[in-house]
Amino acid sequence: MENITNFLDQHQGLLQVTATTTAFAGIVVIGRSIRFVSKFRTIDAIPAEFIRKRVQLRGQCCQVKDNGAMIVEHLPIINLPQKWSRRLPNNEGACGKLNIYLAGVGLNESGRQYLTNTLGGTPNIWFQPLAKDDAGEQLEALVKMRTGVFSSRLLNEEVLKLGLGKVQPLLAPPSRFSQKLTERLIKAEMYAERKRKGLWKPLSLRRRIAERLSRYNLVNRMWNYPVAQSIENVFRRMEYLLKGLFKRK
Repeated sequence: MENITNFLDQHQGLLQVTATTTAFAGIVVIGRSIRFVSKFRTIDAIPAEFIRKRVQLRGQCCQVKDNGAMIVEHLPIINLPQKWSRRLPNNEGACGKLNIYLAGVGLNESGRQYLTNTLGGTPNIWFQPLAKDDAGEQLEALVKMRTGVFSSRLLNEEVLKLGLGKVQPLLAPPSRFSQKLTERLIKAEMYAERKRKGLWKPLSLRRRIAERLSRYNLVNRMWNYPVAQSIENVFRRMEYLLKGLFKRK
């Protein structure tokens, strides 16, 4: 017994290194089995199980396209040394970018600009994949930004509350989760409509009349004539006088 104790005392440093190395190797093996160290460079590389279970993934938004797609670089949960990560599956080739869309949201131009400003500087985001298209080119997801240790912002809901888009059907198959998510997004849209935010903000009198005329294709035919210019000036003057009356009250 004394010999064993002496051996352990003499080789304590070696035993600690061995234990640490074994534990780290175990983490790597586990990580590889659940793909915590794999970098997904294409949408098809994301396991179907991850989409079915809505596994939360981390990434950086590099760009917001005109069609509302966020170009996201996936960041593995565990970052291994570069020489090791090259040997892992899905970690070969050029830096991949994923086309991610806000699930259940159709953005307008203001919404796309809002995402560009919010995600500027490539902050880390978390996204939960819900579904992908048949071509494997578009991924529908819930996108969150951390605001604290235990708090986050759901961008899908946030843009709707600001009136920067409208609810649209989900790509994900019907389920209890999809139903609850749709109801949540509709409530956010109704909030913006009730508060008259964004696209729900009432148009001015001049804008409403101009849009009404454009529906009957009259603007293109008469807008270059002096009469049309005079009409526009009259409406501007009326709008100015009405604003003055409301201010006096």
